[in-house]
Parts: sequence; C-alpha cells; structure tokens
Amino acid sequence: MNRFFLLIAACILMPAAATAQSSKIKSDLVPESVLKGYAEKYKKREVKTWYEEESGYSALFVKGDLRPRAYFTSSGEWIRTTLPVKEKSVSYQVKKAIKSTQWSDWKTTQRYRIETPAHPKLFEIHLKKGKESKVFLFDPTGKALDIR
Repeated sequence: MNRFFLLIAACILMPAAATAQSSKIKSDLVPESVLKGYAEKYKKREVKTWYEEESGYSALFVKGDLRPRAYFTSSGEWIRTTLPVKEKSVSYQVKKAIKSTQWSDWKTTQRYRIETPAHPKLFEIHLKKGKESKVFLFDPTGKALDIR
C-alpha cells in the first residue's frame, strides 16, 4: 500500500517542476488524441494555453476566476489536474495536521488541490522557512501521504 501512495505522490508532486520543463505550443500542434482526451474530460471548457511537457501535454483553462491545469499523456489519457487554491479552500483537517508538525511555524507559499483518476481530491501544500522548503501531500482528512 505504501508503494501505491509513493507512486501517486511521485505523479502528483510535480506541478511546479513540471511547469519548469514545459513550453507553450499552439493548439494545432497538440495531437488529436490529446485534444480528444481533453474534450472527454472537460467538455466545453476552452483551453487558454497548451503546453508540451516532458511526458505529455497540459492544458491551462479557466474555471470561474481559477486557472486549473490538466495533464495528459501523449495518447490522451488524463493524468491529473492541479488547481491553485486559497487558504480558505484547504480543509480544516489539513490545516490542523500542518499545525501539529515541526513545520507549523513555516510560511505557506503555494497551495494546490489535485485530482487524479485514483484520488478526486488531494491537497499539495508548499512550506518555506528561510532557504528551506518542504512539499506536503494530504488527503482531505489530513492524512499526510508524502513529504518532500
């Protein structure tokens, strides 16, 4: 079971790193399989920007005043969607879990809600103190799935 969570964490804990390895591309350069995968997952949501990733493609789209980013394999299989969120959107249990750690006095720099095929709701929290930083992955109940 731990291996499963580590695999999920490895796939999920990469929004910032994945962004650094991506490049904008025009929609006519996105493979048909990826366009179809996106259309199946997000129906009528218009893509603002397509990116070519090291391991596939991602689409930045608008959902209200939010800007989620959906990641797909080159064959069009949906991998995950990351959504930057405000502190109020993070569950109370996750906030409580962070406060009970040795990192409780660290500053939160980024928060994401992450959806995957296996987990419809996870939280990725980036903390920083001085030059040190940590990334936590929690389920909505506050259970830490990974710390890096």
